[in-house]
Amino acid sequence: MEINKIKRSLLVLFFSFLAIGVQAQLEQAVKKIFAGDTIAGRHVPLKRDSDSIYLVNMRKSLEEARLNEADAALESVQSQREEAARTAAQAAEQAEQARNDARHAYEKSVEAASETAAANAASATVLAEQIREMESSVETLKKLDEQEGVFCAPQTGTVESLQLM
Repeated sequence: MEINKIKRSLLVLFFSFLAIGVQAQLEQAVKKIFAGDTIAGRHVPLKRDSDSIYLVNMRKSLEEARLNEADAALESVQSQREEAARTAAQAAEQAEQARNDARHAYEKSVEAASETAAANAASATVLAEQIREMESSVETLKKLDEQEGVFCAPQTGTVESLQLM
């Protein structure tokens, strides 16, 4: 008999839970129907427990923190990108300046080399003429040495000029 009482109690308890659940679902359905008919058009929960409000607020705070962190990371990456672009532009300008300086120095050295080559050619021409003159003098002196330093008059018998160098 006692088992029957326990079974009845459990059955009554089960049906009461079922009735409470159905009543809660019916209550929510009615609230949704009436909430759609309001002028504001916004669903405002009638009662929220403090834990769910706290969780919602924490989720919002966490989401805001994540958003702020993402914004800070984005700003950091953008500033690094801008700095890298500035550095690259400066390096390109320096490389171009170095190339221009090298080209200018090369052109100057080519110009100086051509001037030096022209001066050397002129100097070589002058030296060649001086060598010819000296060779002529050497030939004359050799002839004089062959004659043992004696000047002979031409067959006409008259020396018209005598130049010693």
